[in-house]
Amino acid sequence: QSFALDEAGKFAMLDEIQPKYEIQQLADVGGMILGIDNQRDIYLFHTSESSSIRLSEKGSVGGCLWFNLNAVASDSEAGIWLPLGQYGASLIDLED
Repeated sequence: QSFALDEAGKFAMLDEIQPKYEIQQLADVGGMILGIDNQRDIYLFHTSESSSIRLSEKGSVGGCLWFNLNAVASDSEAGIWLPLGQYGASLIDLED
């Protein structure tokens, strides 16, 4: 959900998304918001317009590992990498 303060000083909801499963973790990735749910689905949201939330891309990661988005790395050329601790890292395959 995105909110703004109205003239009365109260929060007004501007936009809302409803993914199939609850998003468990969020991270800032290059000025965008990356979220992961408990089914290991990955969502990348545009944040350029403060009044709306737009899904940019969606993907998933295989395996039974849980990821720590605090150390996520991104590069416009290489993509988005999730750290796997002692198992290395995984490149996220996102689709429009």
